[in-house]
Amino acid sequence: MAFERAMFGGVTPTVTLQRWFDASPGISPLDISMTAVYLGHFVVPVAVGFVVWRYNRVVYYRYAAAMVIVALLGLW
Repeated sequence: MAFERAMFGGVTPTVTLQRWFDASPGISPLDISMTAVYLGHFVVPVAVGFVVWRYNRVVYYRYAAAMVIVALLGLW
């Protein structure tokens, strides 16, 4: 923290960004869109897998293997 404060003039960049984007007292369109992006992180891979599974099982097995490998690498 001390290094970041020294580098950016006494304020950390995360605090500055939060102040810029948190100007309204209610729920803003930015809040809604970022929530959709965050939830898409969980829904989109499953939906893509389902569509691939419906049309080409061989490609689906490769996709599923790739998803498992990526998940395991994320834990490593």
